[in-house]
Amino acid sequence: MSQTIFESGNSLAVRIPKGIADALKMGKGTQVEFKLEQDSLVVTPNRIPKYNLSDLLAGFPDNERGQEVDWGSDVGKEIVE
Repeated sequence: MSQTIFESGNSLAVRIPKGIADALKMGKGTQVEFKLEQDSLVVTPNRIPKYNLSDLLAGFPDNERGQEVDWGSDVGKEIVE
C-alpha cells in the first residue's frame, strides 16, 4: 500500500489508512514515535502502560510501605454508606 505525502500547514503529512489505524488501535490524538531505521521511517503508537496496585507495590520494600493512619471519624460529605 502506498500513500502520497502532502502539506499540512508548515509540515509534511501522510494519511494512515483506516484499516491500519484500526488494527493498531490508533485514532485522532494518538501520540506516535518516529524512528529512522536505515532508509525507512518507522511510526509506532506510544502506549501508556497500565498498572495495577499489586504490580506497583510488588517492587516496593515491605518495610517502606508505611502503616495505616487513623485520621479520626468521618465528617462532612466524605462519609460513604
